[in-house]
Amino acid sequence: MSKVYTDVFNIQHTDCTVVDTINEFSRIFIIQDKNGSRFTCLKDNAKPAKKGSGHWTSASPEDAPQDYAVPYRSRKRQRKKLS
Repeated sequence: MSKVYTDVFNIQHTDCTVVDTINEFSRIFIIQDKNGSRFTCLKDNAKPAKKGSGHWTSASPEDAPQDYAVPYRSRKRQRKKLS
């Protein structure tokens, strides 16, 4: 069974890998699915920034941008069909 990741929009993703980044982020990490789509996830117990006022919390799935979890190539094909 693969690990389930929850992104910042509280949408769950399976069969993903954590992306190695040049910089280490203190509050987030990035995952990538088999289609190459990347999603930002909050780390467990992310510490607040010194300049920030509190902890980050996940948004709701309704707040995600249109086609957020749709692979880029599929979105590109859909746009061509609409043209």
